[in-house]
Amino acid sequence: PLRWSRVPASTPATPQGRSDHTAVWDTGRSRLVIYGGSNGQYFLNDTWAATITDSVAWEVLVDYARPYDRVSPASLYDTRRERMVLFGGASYEDWQVEHDVWTLDLTAPGVDWEYVDIPDPLPDRRSGMAFGYDEAGDRLVVFGGMSMTLYGNSQIPVYQGGDAWALDLATMRWSPVRPTAGSPMGRTLCASAFDPVAQGLVVFGGDFGTDDRPQYLNDTWTLALGAVALPGERHDGPVALRDPPRPRRGPHSLQARWDSRQGRVRLEGLGPGDS
Repeated sequence: PLRWSRVPASTPATPQGRSDHTAVWDTGRSRLVIYGGSNGQYFLNDTWAATITDSVAWEVLVDYARPYDRVSPASLYDTRRERMVLFGGASYEDWQVEHDVWTLDLTAPGVDWEYVDIPDPLPDRRSGMAFGYDEAGDRLVVFGGMSMTLYGNSQIPVYQGGDAWALDLATMRWSPVRPTAGSPMGRTLCASAFDPVAQGLVVFGGDFGTDDRPQYLNDTWTLALGAVALPGERHDGPVALRDPPRPRRGPHSLQARWDSRQGRVRLEGLGPGDS
């Protein structure tokens, strides 16, 4: 049976407690790499690596350098170039939502993040988007998310509804993904994973409300991309599920991962004790 085990730290220095950060598994060095997030008082932009055996050995990779501190970006481990790629997220400065791209070479110690200057077209600024790494297609795929706009003296959320984009990791150029059928409604903080068998992005749940009036979802959609081509992708959603999980949003309570052994998307942290 599946069972959680707490792994103690073996190093005196450890990251601050945080939420809304992003993380990748560095397969080349068998370690977890985390970036950014919030400690409940302010946003963070430090980068740490954890080598996990019967204990956790932490080390600082980049300490308080660029990119700007932020929460809820998209990230991936680029297996062909052995680097971490970061996109978007919300920064602490006036809750500025970003659409920038950064890379971090994980093969050499002591390197900094590098900003990637990408020409138009670009996705709109967003955080909390659905995303997946299409390893065979060598691209990052993003959908939806949330931006902010000024209404009077208040910032209000604006949902990036129905739009999807793909970042070619070889050329570092964005292309809009235009489904041939309808798209899901705009949402943020949903669970997502890339299905390498069906070559598609799978999206579940999320939120399209406000902080004081959240509107949680429990629908499931797939965006079939095909192995290579981008124009005219097929939109297969929604997917009808028997006894779907309760409506909810992430990132605290909801994560999705591709289970290569079972050939399925696995939802984790759905609620008290369920997965």
